[in-house]
Amino acid sequence: MDVGDGTAGAGRVAAPPSRIDGRDLADLVEAADQLLGTHKRIANALNVFPVPDGDTGTNMSMTMNAVAGAARREAEQGPSAEAVARAMARIALMEGRGNSGVILSQFFRGLSEGLSGLESFDAGELAGALEAAAERSYGAVGEPVEGTMLTVIASAAAEARRSADAGLAVAPTLETARAAAEATVEATEEMLAVLKEAGVVDSGGYGIQVILTGMSIRAAGGSVSGVEVPVPGGAPETAVALSEEFLERTEHVGFGYCTQLLVSASDGGGAEPDLGEIRRRAGELASSVVVVGDADLVKIHVHTERPDEMVEYAGTLGEIIDRSIEDMDAQRTEFAAAHRGAAADPGQVSLLAVCAGPGLAGVFAEQGAYEVVAGGPTMNPSVRVMAEAIDRAPADAAIVLPNDGNVVATARQAADLASKRALVVPTETVQQGVAAAVSFDPDSDPDDNLEVMVEAAGEVRSASVTIATRDVTLDGVRARAGGYIGVLDGALAAAGPSLSAVLDELLAAAGVDDDKLVTLYRGEPVTEAESAAEVARLRDRFGDAEFDLIAGGQPHYHYLVSIE
Repeated sequence: MDVGDGTAGAGRVAAPPSRIDGRDLADLVEAADQLLGTHKRIANALNVFPVPDGDTGTNMSMTMNAVAGAARREAEQGPSAEAVARAMARIALMEGRGNSGVILSQFFRGLSEGLSGLESFDAGELAGALEAAAERSYGAVGEPVEGTMLTVIASAAAEARRSADAGLAVAPTLETARAAAEATVEATEEMLAVLKEAGVVDSGGYGIQVILTGMSIRAAGGSVSGVEVPVPGGAPETAVALSEEFLERTEHVGFGYCTQLLVSASDGGGAEPDLGEIRRRAGELASSVVVVGDADLVKIHVHTERPDEMVEYAGTLGEIIDRSIEDMDAQRTEFAAAHRGAAADPGQVSLLAVCAGPGLAGVFAEQGAYEVVAGGPTMNPSVRVMAEAIDRAPADAAIVLPNDGNVVATARQAADLASKRALVVPTETVQQGVAAAVSFDPDSDPDDNLEVMVEAAGEVRSASVTIATRDVTLDGVRARAGGYIGVLDGALAAAGPSLSAVLDELLAAAGVDDDKLVTLYRGEPVTEAESAAEVARLRDRFGDAEFDLIAGGQPHYHYLVSIE
């Protein structure tokens, strides 16, 4: 591992301390956040399925970033390790995203419990806190599976205990925990058959390895700038490259601020500005970039979580004569509010759904959802966002449809935190969610609704078609990076260079025949004309099976397919 020159960074730890106080702890966490931020794309690329779900690294990084910010703010108030750890645990609980982010939030909750009552701590107390973190992390999962980030956390805690008991100080104890994490991450490929088949190590475990690496380097007085944390066993280069391209296009989808700027760009000589260069630079700072203009005016439209950076750049082009910066989360809330049922009679229970795509949001609104939270692959909502949405329910209780396997844990944690009663239907696909929503009755008892909706979700088969992000063989199917793949009920079922051929193979694997109802939700990558032609072809191919086509508008997935 390249650890740089060992010089101290911007934080206050300049030499290995004998005890860690709250300000030192904030430094360690900031270093971990910095290092995870530069390695999140690698963690995303380790996703077992070669689909655009590169979210483990992003979810952990977003959670970690919130934790580091809370730690620094609390440390500025005083040096108490207990107070800093408590602040970290609280923000992690609210900002945890996806399964990995929720588990990470429980890691910090355990760490906080282990540091309770301590102004500072030594190696032995650190080991105890890591043991508590491991216990809490396992407790966050209904059926813990070894070979995941849970195993990595546990092994790091066990090694920290052995080191502390042997008399090692804080810094070398963290280093042994880091080394144990690295060794365990490498072992995960052999511990889980699906990882071995895909040829990757556990992505969440790798994230924990990166976090402990950052903390270890910082505890020893070093800087994480330029540090590279290799993936044990290596990671496919194509996976990392594709993940980079994918994240550049999707990292801010559905979140942040819609920023529009009108710039007077004339230099007095009538020369037109270089719109291509402006688009390139804007693309480095934001997503959804649109740039138009002439010799006098340039109009810039972007989506960004940091509109101030875009405003600063636009100011270098000329005078900003008009600007509009709108919170897209607020817009989403207002849109959802317009589609809520009559507030005068909210019924016994309200419906909350998670999905990405305006067409899909409309489907859930038609079924009575009072709000649709933007989320799904690559853009998992945080616990805080979900809890706040639950509290906005018009009725005294809410039914939640997470509609993504990586959002189920977030929804459950949000339900525990919300002030209103919330019941979660554990829908892992949008297709399951739609089936459940059709059975929703706002005037029925919440528990009765839950029972009926869970049953309805279980009666639909879910399929999807997208582009493979890397080469992999899974479930006996060989997928090539850049080719089409079809997933059926969570298993890779088809792959090939032709979208139509993959659809045919996918539906054949699902046993589509004359008495089946097949609904195709058209995604962003497919035009209306292309999808209409595809459905006409499928009707000929599969006889009298009934086919419906709905404009879902979901990103990344050409089609989501529901089979009933």
